[in-house]
Amino acid sequence: MSTNRPASRLLIASLVLLGIAITLLILSASGDTRPATPGESILAQPSPPWERFPTRIPSPTETPVPTATPEADGPLKIMRLALVHDAFEVAEEAWEEAVQVTPEDSPHRGRVMRDGTRLALLRGDINAAETRVWDAVRASARDAETWALVGVIMARQGEPKVAEVALRMAETLNPGLTPDVFADRWRAARQARDGDMMTVLAQTYSSREPENPLGFYYRAAAMLASGQVEAGFHHLLIQLRAESDSAAVLWYTLGEVYLAQRAPNEALIAIAVAENRFKAGDLSLYLASDDPLRDLNINRGRALVGISDPEQCAQAESMLRRWDAPADIIDRARRCQTPTPTLTPWIPVQTTLYPPPL
Repeated sequence: MSTNRPASRLLIASLVLLGIAITLLILSASGDTRPATPGESILAQPSPPWERFPTRIPSPTETPVPTATPEADGPLKIMRLALVHDAFEVAEEAWEEAVQVTPEDSPHRGRVMRDGTRLALLRGDINAAETRVWDAVRASARDAETWALVGVIMARQGEPKVAEVALRMAETLNPGLTPDVFADRWRAARQARDGDMMTVLAQTYSSREPENPLGFYYRAAAMLASGQVEAGFHHLLIQLRAESDSAAVLWYTLGEVYLAQRAPNEALIAIAVAENRFKAGDLSLYLASDDPLRDLNINRGRALVGISDPEQCAQAESMLRRWDAPADIIDRARRCQTPTPTLTPWIPVQTTLYPPPL
């Protein structure tokens, strides 16, 4: 999350989100909306790079979304046309005009703010996107697509628990969105290292796609996050022994399991296989990492440090600094370059208690 954002802002936003979520869940429980069932969630293909498709959340299929007001319709059309030609400044000006002609109490206000949220995402301005999506929540708190956008944005802002609440709300308001928010829910749970939620999502995926090999990744990753390292290891081996040409994400997860088992040499092999497959075009690694190359190299550095060889540790430190690894890992690489001295117990000079006989 951006460091220049006051902590109080996050606290207020989180409290507002949780308060609205509880209210809407109570209202939804008494209405016709049913919660998502495990069989509805599906992700048949690996998740794409997050920065390439920031607008992939579709419009709800069950709840009609009102069109923009006639006054805002023209500016929004100009905005969309400008985006086709990557004219972001023109698009921004057109959107601002649409906001000005749409009253705050208009039922179309939420739609306009969602368009502005997507525009900010396309421009790469995540903070503006967050501001606009909260405005959209205030304008249309019962809109599932709005909550889905909240979840996507808060996950990118490094608030996975808040993101999970928002994405769960989107599913509750519109179960038809379940397949589309699965990837974002998994990402939020993975970032939070929430083993329980990862287990639920893994079961959801497996119930829908029982024959998909990626199910082995979801289940093994959930086991690893829950501390069941050995179970995750044996589960991965079932698929990898049956099909060595498995997706990169399975080999990457195997490398993480080996690191947890303190088996650095085996981890290096698994990491190398995952990297080769990723560079050959296997994008499944985006299921396990938002920045695969960085995480691959950080894990490689961790494995080199685990070998405890001063030369390997020096190589690891250089690599870890280049990929901006966490400070504690870099410190371990630095310290292991100096071998621990072998302690020799102090032995006093032997003296003869009695003089030898003459």
